[in-house]
Amino acid sequence: MVDQFTQDSTNVPRGNAQQMEGKKKWQLDKILKHWFLLDYDLVEAINKGNHSLMPMAIARVNYLIGKVPAKLLAEGINGEEEALWSIHELLYNNGCWEKANNLVIADYDVSAIEKSTDPVLLFLNAYTHLIHPNTRVGALKGKREDVRMALNQIHYSSIEAARQSSQVGVTIKNNRTKFYSQLQEARQFISAHSNLVEPSVLKDAMSVALATTKAERAAPNEPQQQEEAALQETVLHTSNWIPREADSSCSLPKSSTDLYISEVDNNVSEDGTVCSEVLAELQNLKVQVKRGRPRKYKKPQLNKHFKLPRKKKTRGEGLKQTTHYFLNAGFDEAEAIYETGRLMGLLPSDSKERSIELIKENL
Repeated sequence: MVDQFTQDSTNVPRGNAQQMEGKKKWQLDKILKHWFLLDYDLVEAINKGNHSLMPMAIARVNYLIGKVPAKLLAEGINGEEEALWSIHELLYNNGCWEKANNLVIADYDVSAIEKSTDPVLLFLNAYTHLIHPNTRVGALKGKREDVRMALNQIHYSSIEAARQSSQVGVTIKNNRTKFYSQLQEARQFISAHSNLVEPSVLKDAMSVALATTKAERAAPNEPQQQEEAALQETVLHTSNWIPREADSSCSLPKSSTDLYISEVDNNVSEDGTVCSEVLAELQNLKVQVKRGRPRKYKKPQLNKHFKLPRKKKTRGEGLKQTTHYFLNAGFDEAEAIYETGRLMGLLPSDSKERSIELIKENL
């Protein structure tokens, strides 16, 4: 449960109308002075003239003033940015900012100010029958936690009510079907025992049964039932399915004539003809799919960007001779080492002869 705190909205005694105006002005000045302790939307709404929010704002200011050090609060009133950052950091870390959102205001009459204008309370009043009795009282008083629970209860209760109404509709439809079948049985029974009934009574009974039957057939949902029955009958008669035997897993043998002659050939409508033609076209449709490796491989093509040797050199024939680049008799290795060391800054440049002698001694 969220902690709730009770704060008085004012510290000024009540009086006549002039005192009320002075109290309201004092509250407004205090709210605007400590604007950094309130949400931006709340301050903006009060500045636009929505003074019904002032009791909530002044209660929040009175609560948060006691949570901030006096020196830091004075710097925040002067508008120092670092002080404002420090105040918000302190209130957020201590959880005081969130607790200030759940204050219970003693002098703030929700029923008198917001009950007729707040759309949430109007919505709750319209659907009070869907709210649990334990939550209803607190929700209608405007308590935040109770309002949240009440909205959830209205949501799920409305879904359950819609589900139950749909089930009732299905039950009514089933009852009508059952009544219609019972009426048909009663009519058949009366017709079978007509010799035991007086002619006048028989005539009246048959007329009542006939009128009830016509009324049932003229019902709005009766055409849909007839269409469903006709569709089901068409599916059963137009299928070429052959039932299997009870003791075998294979189907009965089917002759070649059964593929072309069907029991419903004489009763096929235009739609059935179109469907059969479409099915025949679909059966004759062949889709070519390339599967597996191709049988004919493509001929090797010449790559025009670069040429590769056709025969791989495995024994070194045809390769360039590289020995004269590295094993030249006139090549001075000490000279090359000296040049490399001098470029790297490892050898002095003024004593070349001495450096070469040292290099040759260490070779």
